[in-house]
Amino acid sequence: MTLANPSLPRYLRVEQERIEKIARSYGLDFFPVIFEMLSYDQMNEIAAYGGFPNRYPHWRFGMEYERLSKSYDKALPRI
Repeated sequence: MTLANPSLPRYLRVEQERIEKIARSYGLDFFPVIFEMLSYDQMNEIAAYGGFPNRYPHWRFGMEYERLSKSYDKALPRI
């Protein structure tokens, strides 16, 4: 049974199916992985939270978002 997400581009679905097949050949059982395509702004928002938000927002997250955005605009190290 494949868990590939039909909304992913074909080349990513192919890779997802290949990886799942390898994992199953080692006897691994896993939960479905949900992939989501993000813009660099959305990625910076998530990274500013240190991952997916799971606590009350703090001003520091906005500060980190600004730092990540400026790094991206200046072509410095990126996520």
